[in-house]
Amino acid sequence: MNLAAPKPRGGGKVSRVLRIVVPIVLLGYLFTLVPPRELLTALSRLTLASLGTVAVVMTLSLAIMSLRWRLTMLACGVEKPASFLRLFRLYWVGTFYNAFVPGGLGGDVARALATQGLFGPRGMAASLSAVFLDRVLGLVGLFL
Repeated sequence: MNLAAPKPRGGGKVSRVLRIVVPIVLLGYLFTLVPPRELLTALSRLTLASLGTVAVVMTLSLAIMSLRWRLTMLACGVEKPASFLRLFRLYWVGTFYNAFVPGGLGGDVARALATQGLFGPRGMAASLSAVFLDRVLGLVGLFL
């Protein structure tokens, strides 16, 4: 079971270059929005304890979201979803793209692309539906 995004037609080298260049360009653009002095001042105020706390909370949060996504896939008719670790990794990737791609949906589309093969003939439409349902369940949980 391959959960990688489909390879673009026209060669893999372009795809590999884009996977490296696009995030670098996006991060570069973000650095133009924040004055370097302000960024350095903010970074100097961080403590090791606060960084560790954020890392632990973020990791636990993404682990819970990955489990919710796995359960959502089962509810949507996937007989054998991907392993928890694979979904956890995809959630990390999706979180990165949601944070840096305008609109906050790039990661959701990436997760749907990576898991469309699990839905058999229903493919991308079912995969996007499962990711959307996962998002809605997260929003409901937030409201509660």
